[in-house]
Amino acid sequence: MDIARSIATVYKARTPYEYSKAYNPLVAISALLFLVGVIVGLYGFLKGHHAVFNVTRQVPLGILLSTYVFFVVSSTGCCLLIPFLVHAFRITIFEPFARRIVFLALATIFSGFVVLLFELEHPLKMVWNYITPNLLSNIWWMGTLYILYIIAMLCEFISLLGRNIKYAAIFGFCGAVFGVTAHSNLGGVFATLIARPYWHGPFIPIYFIASAFVSGAAITIFFTYISYKLRRKPFDQRIERSMVAVARLFGVLLFILLFFYWWEMVIGYFGSPHGKFESMMALISGPLRVNFWFFEVFLGMILPILILGFTNAQNIKAMFWASVSCIVGIFFMRYDLVVIDQLVPVWHSIGAVGYETYASYVPSIVEIAIVGGGFGFCMLLYLLAERFLDLDEVHDEDINELAEEEAKVLAWAEEESSKKREKIRGPWQLSPRMKPYESKRFKLDRAREILEGNEKEE
Repeated sequence: MDIARSIATVYKARTPYEYSKAYNPLVAISALLFLVGVIVGLYGFLKGHHAVFNVTRQVPLGILLSTYVFFVVSSTGCCLLIPFLVHAFRITIFEPFARRIVFLALATIFSGFVVLLFELEHPLKMVWNYITPNLLSNIWWMGTLYILYIIAMLCEFISLLGRNIKYAAIFGFCGAVFGVTAHSNLGGVFATLIARPYWHGPFIPIYFIASAFVSGAAITIFFTYISYKLRRKPFDQRIERSMVAVARLFGVLLFILLFFYWWEMVIGYFGSPHGKFESMMALISGPLRVNFWFFEVFLGMILPILILGFTNAQNIKAMFWASVSCIVGIFFMRYDLVVIDQLVPVWHSIGAVGYETYASYVPSIVEIAIVGGGFGFCMLLYLLAERFLDLDEVHDEDINELAEEEAKVLAWAEEESSKKREKIRGPWQLSPRMKPYESKRFKLDRAREILEGNEKEE
């Protein structure tokens, strides 16, 4: 019965707000981007990836894979940062965001799979992958765990819609476990490649988890701000306190991510490990230097830290622009991470003929259109859910109802307390009934009369 009620709640339309004029144009633009991406992706299937994508034998993985990584990492961050803290550790300051962020975790991972669908030349072979599992394959474990992750997050979202916190906590914990393991396996796909020195090692899986938390905080601030602006709803004190808490956590996570980057650069540049040094130079002073210094370091980390620091994480509009800057920077982080170790040929470090220079890769129009389709799909899911699903954890009517209930409880408590005071005879109980203008002498006289009356009764 609870599950049926929860599912019925999913389809319950909630339109209590007067939506901004920008809502319908945003829906149209998102739907158009998604439609163009699907059409172009189908054209790529018919024409052949070799004809429409700019990936080569030297650079076989391009912007489509990095966009997939961006979406699934963001999904894991959404799952871990807010819902898990609310339901597992009962940190109620983040409670207003829980339901919306759980949905965004689903929307981002579905968008990542949409992009991955057009990246794979034969996506139907994934069915054969599950029929004939290879338990020693990181990719098989990653795909299987992501399926379990999606199931757990769907169950958590339905439980939240039905306000069944107990089951939401259980499914949220399972989703966090599946998300972390799937996410670390995604990092393991890169980290186990010995031929690619920049990827190889334990840093990438840990870096993915650390950056996922940053993505989750940025997405929480970004979409919460957009939600209230689209519905023309002012930020109340409860939301402002929650936004400040998320923004401060966001700043701490940015410092942690910057710390990771610092040591990765120190090890790659000053340690000069064989093969990794060449990749690091491609990032610092080579073909990816603009992406690295401007988008990754400045937009992704430095600028958000400065914005949050100068505003003391108190200005909501400043938080929003800090989140926008960070999301753009993280997208380029994913792109550079996927491309960097492919730009340096395997035999580059020994000066082999034909491998003296960096390989080149520039995304084609078709690849960019598919990426735009993935972002359009994510935004379209969010906009429709914001309009037709109940994404607010606590509503204004709930707050008013709780306030009325609290007033009734306080009145009852005051009545019971006054009854107890009447039963106790003594001068110390006179003070609450005295008027402000009564003199001390009058109070003493009244106390003496009551004491004399008590003695006569005894």
